[in-house]
Amino acid sequence: LMQALQEAGVVCAVISNDDEAGIEAFLASQNLRSRFQALWSADHNPRKPDPAAVLALCAQLGIQPNRCALIGDANSDLRMAQQAGVSVVLGYGAGWSIAPPLDPRFPCLQHWRELQVNAGQHIG
Repeated sequence: LMQALQEAGVVCAVISNDDEAGIEAFLASQNLRSRFQALWSADHNPRKPDPAAVLALCAQLGIQPNRCALIGDANSDLRMAQQAGVSVVLGYGAGWSIAPPLDPRFPCLQHWRELQVNAGQHIG
């Protein structure tokens, strides 16, 4: 999925309440660091779940929130994205041994294979 997104020219970022060192270590351990153009961590201000964190990350990337998608594994992530004006907000429950109880108002992925990347199509 990350390769397909990169090949389609989709800009990807991580927003997390982990510190920057933790995010960097995880991405490096999964050989994914080169797939992400930006990170927003607990070291940044404002922090998740403040919608201003999403707005600041979007500004850093030079992308309007209504041209973005956010995939989150917590209801606070989903609400944060919605409040920030993100167009596509998806839950992801498969990253845990016991899936978190995500708000059913948001579509929820059970596996990354449920997503498709269509080059040339744009959000918003």
